Amino acid sequence: GGEGEGITITQEMIEAQKQVQNERDMALAKIQRLEAESVLLRTLGAKSKQILQITALEYVYLGVLGSLTGILLSLVGSQLLAVFIFQEPFIPSGIPFLVFLPAITILVVVIGLSNLKSVLQSPPLEVLRKEV
Repeated sequence: GGEGEGITITQEMIEAQKQVQNERDMALAKIQRLEAESVLLRTLGAKSKQILQITALEYVYLGVLGSLTGILLSLVGSQLLAVFIFQEPFIPSGIPFLVFLPAITILVVVIGLSNLKSVLQSPPLEVLRKEV
């Protein structure tokens, strides 16, 4: 034990936080790209139902990847804290995978599709004018 282990764990936690921030930034960029794609599909004549299906599937993937990343990072952080700081064995729970993964995924899909409502309700030309 000792002070050296505490510094190493702190460094690892800072790196994990940076990773989470990078994931968040990539997710925001992905959401903006999805909205632009929806506008493009709309101007090319895609039906609202088609755009909804395509976008919902992409948001499902985005939600699963984001929540898996968060859950796995939290498990790694918990493991490091339990072993190196508290010197206790770590027994992970299945609850994050059973509860949080689907809940976060559903939340991402609902929020994403609610942002798409303005694209679907407006004529394509009007949506393009807003984007520019």
